[in-house]
Amino acid sequence: MAKHLRFSVSLMMAFVVMLGTLHTEANAAAKLKDIPEKYQKEIGYLIDRDVLSGYPDQTFRPNNNVTRAEAATLIGKAIGLNGEKRKTSFSDVKKDSFASGYIQSAFEKGIISGDGAGKFRPESKITRWEMSVLITKAFQFTKEGDVFYKDVSPSGKQYAAINKLTTAGISVGYPDGTFKPNTAITRAEFALLVARSLNEEFRIVFEHNSIGESYVNATSLNVRSGPGTNYQAIGSLKQNAKVTVHEISNGWAYISAGSLKGYVSAKYLQQEEVPKEPETPVTPPKEPETPPAVQEPVVRYVNVDSLNVRSGPGVNYGVIGALTYNTKVTVNETTGDWSSITAGNLKGYVNNKYLQKDVAPTQPETPTPTPPPANGKKIITIDAGHGGTDPGAIANGLNEKDVTLAVALRVEKLLKEQGIEVIMTRRDDSYPTLTQRVKIAKDSNSDTFVSIHANSATASASGSETYYYKTASGDTRSKESQQLAAFIQKQLVAAMKTADRGVKHGDFHVIRETTMTAVLVELGFLTNKDDAAKLASDQYRDAAAAAITQGILDYYAWKGM
Repeated sequence: MAKHLRFSVSLMMAFVVMLGTLHTEANAAAKLKDIPEKYQKEIGYLIDRDVLSGYPDQTFRPNNNVTRAEAATLIGKAIGLNGEKRKTSFSDVKKDSFASGYIQSAFEKGIISGDGAGKFRPESKITRWEMSVLITKAFQFTKEGDVFYKDVSPSGKQYAAINKLTTAGISVGYPDGTFKPNTAITRAEFALLVARSLNEEFRIVFEHNSIGESYVNATSLNVRSGPGTNYQAIGSLKQNAKVTVHEISNGWAYISAGSLKGYVSAKYLQQEEVPKEPETPVTPPKEPETPPAVQEPVVRYVNVDSLNVRSGPGVNYGVIGALTYNTKVTVNETTGDWSSITAGNLKGYVNNKYLQKDVAPTQPETPTPTPPPANGKKIITIDAGHGGTDPGAIANGLNEKDVTLAVALRVEKLLKEQGIEVIMTRRDDSYPTLTQRVKIAKDSNSDTFVSIHANSATASASGSETYYYKTASGDTRSKESQQLAAFIQKQLVAAMKTADRGVKHGDFHVIRETTMTAVLVELGFLTNKDDAAKLASDQYRDAAAAAITQGILDYYAWKGM
């Protein structure tokens, strides 16, 4: 089973930008009321050098987002640019703006650029990717390493700057293997990254763990700049060349072999070396006396209630139809996780995991639940995702940490009304580490664990989904977690009126490392305006909590508890 990237630092923490003309004393870090104690050293380092300062009310406001003007000001102060107010090359930056001098100086140095239409957009929030570009140019970080994030394509425009920032030890992304390049950055995050850029003592190490190693099983295999034959070949590998595999998606693997990095078709990779040709001749087999039988077409059956048929091999392709439970299909070709199929007049692509060789039972089988505890006591841990210095996804005026806490507290109240003992990993804007969340669940002897989150992606992505951790052996905990996920997903989609993205396997720390039945719920997408509008309203937060609660009650009833 593919492993996900793990990182030595639990979270890309914190960055503070300070604009304006107010300056505090050299020891101001100790006086500011809202700087977490463990970040005093880095933030104090910047304050003592007059790079940034606090507000008149002695606050630092670390969770506020950073504007492009603020970012240019802090970077300018950090590297000693001329900050004298003056006319700039951008029509939307006024001469008397606090940032005009730093913006113009950075522009002249080639550190920043506009939007191509003569504007700088000074009040726009700066994203993690834009921050990466700004810092790598300002501090001249040029070295690239073996870096991969699940949400940053190595063939995309964001990769180079993020790679350089990570290789330099400035940022290592998030524990789930993402960088969240399009998320707005906070003051705390930005300040910490600048401190690391200025002082090597603060830097951190990116520990890269790949999926594994494989061998080329073709005589010659093209390595391409992107995941498809329409991308340019940038090199080639010979048979039995050993490669490190970083990701496999839609039949294409992102690999590295020495200094060569790129994409190859996954079907030309295997776990062991290809056997060498025998040194002595082998007697060829006799010709068959009768012609070989014509190969029968590959037939499979749909094993879910409704299976989308898409125009291409991936969820980013449009839906052109749907198949019902036990529909017979002919498989024309299989590439990675997707198959080209024909069912009557319908031709398209479906995900392989929803096909099976034989006709499925009339009713899908469910695992036999384990007996309930002898004392009949139900104890559940509810985990509100993110929190504190980790806001999670940020979009459409919402922070994921706020949404998850609001729903989690509602779930707690509803479960307690049913006589269920509830353990909360957090009840306020704090950040327990992932390890601490798991420990809380274990130490409380909880029989069930539910982690609540909100999703982010492109603006078009929408819907609810629920994850469980599927072990290789498919043990009882794995099966019961899948059953709990199915109960919650069914209730959540009905209550929220969101797109049903289904029950999925997910290798998330909090559901992988727990020892009890465990699921992770994604309520909806903050990056989708319709989902976000629902998650911002008390009405739908109440509905989400009621749905999760009912799913849990359905699970307990199924187990006979």
